[in-house]
Amino acid sequence: MSKGPWRTKPDPTVKGMPGGVPFIIGNEAAERFSFYGMRSILVVFMTQYLIDAAGNDATLTDESAKGVFHLFVAAAYLTPMMGAIVADVLFGKYWTILTISLLYCLGHGLLALMDVGPHIEAWDMEPFLYSGLFFIALGAGGIKPCVSAHVGDQFGSGNKHLMTQVFNWFYFSINVGAAASQALTPWLLQKFGPWLAFGLPGALMALATFVFWLGRHRFIHVPPSGLKFFKETFSPAGVRALLNLSPLFLLFVPMFWAIFDQTGSAWVIQADQMNRDFGIVWLPSSIQAVNPVMILLGIPLFTYVVYPFMGRFFEPTPLRKIGIGLFLTAGSFAVSALIQEPIDAKQSSIAETVYADISTELRDPALAPSDTAQLATVARTTLGIAEKHLDPSVLTSALGADVGSFSSLIDEDRYRGLLPAESEARALQETGAANLRDAFATGAGAEWTDERFAEFGLTHWTAARATPDDVLITVISPAAIASLLGQLGSAEDPDLASAVKVARTVWLGSDGKSDEARIVAYLDEMPSIFWQFVAYFILTSAEILVSIVCLEFAYSQSPRKMKSFVMGVYFLGVSLGNVFVSGVNFVLERLKGEDGTNPLEGANYYWFFTIAMAAVAVIYVFWSQTYKGETFIQGEGDDDADVVHAEAEAEGTEKP
Repeated sequence: MSKGPWRTKPDPTVKGMPGGVPFIIGNEAAERFSFYGMRSILVVFMTQYLIDAAGNDATLTDESAKGVFHLFVAAAYLTPMMGAIVADVLFGKYWTILTISLLYCLGHGLLALMDVGPHIEAWDMEPFLYSGLFFIALGAGGIKPCVSAHVGDQFGSGNKHLMTQVFNWFYFSINVGAAASQALTPWLLQKFGPWLAFGLPGALMALATFVFWLGRHRFIHVPPSGLKFFKETFSPAGVRALLNLSPLFLLFVPMFWAIFDQTGSAWVIQADQMNRDFGIVWLPSSIQAVNPVMILLGIPLFTYVVYPFMGRFFEPTPLRKIGIGLFLTAGSFAVSALIQEPIDAKQSSIAETVYADISTELRDPALAPSDTAQLATVARTTLGIAEKHLDPSVLTSALGADVGSFSSLIDEDRYRGLLPAESEARALQETGAANLRDAFATGAGAEWTDERFAEFGLTHWTAARATPDDVLITVISPAAIASLLGQLGSAEDPDLASAVKVARTVWLGSDGKSDEARIVAYLDEMPSIFWQFVAYFILTSAEILVSIVCLEFAYSQSPRKMKSFVMGVYFLGVSLGNVFVSGVNFVLERLKGEDGTNPLEGANYYWFFTIAMAAVAVIYVFWSQTYKGETFIQGEGDDDADVVHAEAEAEGTEKP
């Protein structure tokens, strides 16, 4: 029954819940919180927060950030194969999970510590970022194939009827952890900065590891099988199953995940350009939280409504479900492309407007033509049309402004720019008045007039131009925009203060007013974040049809001893999809022209992936017609079959 201090087989006389189950469920919920919380803010962090030891901007372009993000996700799904082999051949599931979890904690610790370096001018953020992501990918992937199998190990013939109930709770806790972390972590990043946004997931991972260790004497510890694993895995039937399933794993699954995992990259960047005032004002990265919520609601809906409805017209076989899901995946990215079309048009329009204002109304006779061109570049940059940075040297050259009293800091939204003196910027942050702290580079004539912030020495401004040649540039907060609308004769709308997120820069002509009104009107017309919710609904439906059904189908088409290995191969497909997205974005970064654009700029990027997904879906239709697999019906006494059945009954709601 047991060897040494551990029990190696469940007691068949036990009828109730295994004692180790609560420790596994608690561990998994905390681990998923840590992974999805950290993952949800990666792109925002890399494009808006990354600095070097001296506090200088080191942020990545959108393309580079997407490339790094998907390379990390690819690594996280490449390592499950390694984890499965280590657990089954060498150390067993318990020691594999515990040991690799410590590396997981190390990765989170490095991410939390990277924010300390610039404060003491000791180290750059980037080395800590990449090393932290390496250890997290190793940890998250290494334990992934072991945990659910470890759950199944806890059950014997006396209580196997409870396995479905446990897997339901297991997967429910995973999705709740993912939703909570994706809602909370972006807010922590905005409010407190990277140290807490990355530190809390790290603390949860440490807690998860500790909880798992506490259950060591309650677990069933199934010993590793040694080299017997390879003999059983690569039997003639096993090799035949892999060959049958290889197109599913190496083409169709990768393309699905190439689309799906961009909810954490491209869709976050797109959300930052949209009107996110929908019920609440959403943060760009917090919108990802709707996916696990939709999964929890969608699974019973599909089980009891959608699938029976399909059955009225055709038999909803696994292959047909997967095919429908692939076409829905293409449809979700088509919605994203349609969202991006008006965003591109508005950005192009405002860029032309700003350039026209600079070249006519705001042209300073003292500036050389090259300086005027620099000024236009800065305008497009700070409007989020190209790079997202203000360069103090360019402003000094173009404006002739005295920037000696300004500090180059990171604002509350981690949007980098020229700021007032540090004490003033901190006061603005403490009042909660600005998601972007006010930034000013002026001639001699700017003055503060708004009495609401007078006690902090920070008031709204008016442009009192000392000479006709003075030019004022400012990055203003949403609160300041609302105040300005009031000065222009519009009713002050407090909701507008939190809704305006795109207008980073305002150029003032001699009247000091016209450009602000034009920019606010531009923001008012941006697409509502509601349409991204529509895209999420379509993509979540596709996830239920593809990811969940695909896993169940692969299990049924594989021999008993290949269960863990098949899971690892499936995760390899997820990795390949992310490698593809990463490669596309790194190539686009290298293909950028002098104007900072690439061949797949804006909506073209979404249309590219939409067409690729649709093409793969069409190929799948023909492949599915020719598929001749082999269904393996496991025996009643087959422990692995009991686990597979329980996971299927639980509807496979784990997020890969």
